[in-house]
Amino acid sequence: MRRSKSGRKHRLQESRPAFLFGLLLLSLVLTVILAYQAVDAARSYRATAESVLRDYAALAAREFVRRTANQLDYYQFRPALNLLRRAAPELPDPDRPADDPGGPQPSLARTYFRFQLPDGPVQLHGEDQAHFFTSLVRREMQRQVAQWTARGRYCLLFSPDGDSVVIFRSGPSVQGAGVVEGFVTATEQIVQQMRLALQRGPLMPPTLGGESLDNSLLSISVRRPSGERIFQGEQVYGYTRISAYEPFGEGMGELEAVVTLHPDAAPRLIIGGLPSSRVPLLLALMLLNMGLLAAALVQLRRERELARRQSDFIAAVSHELRTPLAQIQMFSETLLLGRVRTGEEETRSLEIISQEAQRLTHLVENIIQFSRSVRRRIKLRPRPTDPLPVLREIVERFAPLASSSKARLRLVHGEFQEGRCRISVDSDALRRIVLNLLDNAVKYGPPGQTVTLSLLRLEDRIHIRVTDQGEGIASADRERIWKRFERLPRHRNAAVAGTGIGLSVVRELAEALGGKAWVESADGGGANFVVEFAALGKAPEGEPALETWASPSPDHH
Repeated sequence: MRRSKSGRKHRLQESRPAFLFGLLLLSLVLTVILAYQAVDAARSYRATAESVLRDYAALAAREFVRRTANQLDYYQFRPALNLLRRAAPELPDPDRPADDPGGPQPSLARTYFRFQLPDGPVQLHGEDQAHFFTSLVRREMQRQVAQWTARGRYCLLFSPDGDSVVIFRSGPSVQGAGVVEGFVTATEQIVQQMRLALQRGPLMPPTLGGESLDNSLLSISVRRPSGERIFQGEQVYGYTRISAYEPFGEGMGELEAVVTLHPDAAPRLIIGGLPSSRVPLLLALMLLNMGLLAAALVQLRRERELARRQSDFIAAVSHELRTPLAQIQMFSETLLLGRVRTGEEETRSLEIISQEAQRLTHLVENIIQFSRSVRRRIKLRPRPTDPLPVLREIVERFAPLASSSKARLRLVHGEFQEGRCRISVDSDALRRIVLNLLDNAVKYGPPGQTVTLSLLRLEDRIHIRVTDQGEGIASADRERIWKRFERLPRHRNAAVAGTGIGLSVVRELAEALGGKAWVESADGGGANFVVEFAALGKAPEGEPALETWASPSPDHH
C-alpha cells in the first residue's frame, strides 16, 4: 500500500509541470480568442461609426451641390441664356450685361454662339472660339441633347484644356429644330460660384453638432470625370474612409463633389467618436502572455532539472552515508562481540571507525554549509590568520582518509615560515575549502597518486593550491564544475561517489571571504585548483616570492 501511494505521489509530481504548461497554453489560446473578439468588435463598431460619418459627409455634399447648382443657375446660366433667347435671331453682345438685375457680369460670357446640328455653320459673337466647335464637340453636344428628358435644359461641356466651359441648350424655343445655342465662359467663373456657395454658411445643420460644426471640418473638392480637380476648398484631408461622393446631376458636365469629414468632427456627431485602434495594445498583451509562457516553460524546465539534480544529490548523499555507516557498524560490532584476535586488529578497527566518522563529519559539514549558502545565511568571522598551521592541521586530519584511498598527501610551502604572513579568513571556512579540494582530488584522481597541497606568496597575494595527477579538466568545463550539482559526464558514468556540491561550496566560501577560486592545468598533467587571498602586510625580506608559479590569466578567475 505504501509503495502504491508513493508511486501515485511520484506520478502526480511528474505530471504537475505538464498540467501547468497546459493551463498556460490554454490561457494563451483564450487570450488570442478574446483579442480576436475585441478586435472584431472594435472593427465592427468603427465601421458603423464611419458609415454614420459618411452619411453626414454625404449630407454636406448634397447641400454643397444644391447651393452650387442654384448659384450657377440663378445668377449665371439662366440670365445669360434668357438674354440669348430674347436677342434671337441675332446674338447678344458679350460686353452687354443682362437686363436682369441679378444677371451676369459682362465678363461672364466671352462668346455667344448658335448653330444647326449636326454640321451647320456656327454663328459667333465675341472672342474667336471657333476652335471649340470641332466635330468631336458637335457630336458630344448632339449626344447630350438626345439624352435630355426635359425641355429648356442646359449642359456644361469643358474644353480640352479645361480653361473654358461651353454652356449650351436646345429646345422648341430656339428657331428651327436641332438648333443649339449657348455661350463660352472661363472655368474660373464656375469655380468662383462654388466658392460663394461654400461661404453662404455651414453645410451641415447646427442641430447635428452645434454651431462649432462649421465648414473648417470639411475638405471639399469638385472634379471632372477624368479625375481632374477644378475646385478645392481651403482644407485638404487625406482620410478618405469618411468621404462622400455626390454628382452634380444631368447637364453639369458630369462633375462630382467629394466631401471628406475630418476625424475631429466625429465626437461632435456621434457619441464616443471614432474608436481608437486597440490592435497595438492587444498585440502587446499577447506578446506579454507569450513571454510569460516562455518564461514559465524555462522555469518549469529549470524546476525539472533542479528536481533531477536534487534527486541525484539525495541518492549520492545516501550512497556516501551508507558506506561509512556500514563500516562503522561492522567494526563496532566486531569490537563489541570481541571478535578481534590481536591488539593490532583492535587498533586497526578503531582507526577505521575514526576515519569513517571523519568522512561522515566532512560530508555532514558540507551539506550544512551548502544549506546555509542556499538560504544565504553564511555567517563568517574573518580574522587575521596564519594559513600554514591551519594547512598542517588539515593534512594531519586528512592523511588517514587519503591513505584509505591509496593516495599520498604532501604539503609544500618552500621557505614559507609560520608567522611570516597572515590573511583575513575564517579558520573554519578555510578548513572547509581545503578539505573539499583535497577530497575532490583524492576522489577523482587515480589510485597511488600524490596530491600536493601548496602554500605560495605572490607579492601581495597568497595562493593555496591543490594539485592532483588525474586526467585534468578541459577548458570548456572549467566553469561548469563550480556550479551546484554539476558533475562531469565521465564522473557521472563512473562508479565514483559524489554529491556535486563540494566545489560550489569552495567558490562560495572563497568569494564570501574576498578571495577567488579557479582551476588550471598542472605541469605534467592533472588539475591545479587555486584559491587566492589578499596578504596582510608586505613579504618579509629574504622570503622568496616563488616566481616559478605564474599568476593566472583573467579567464581563469
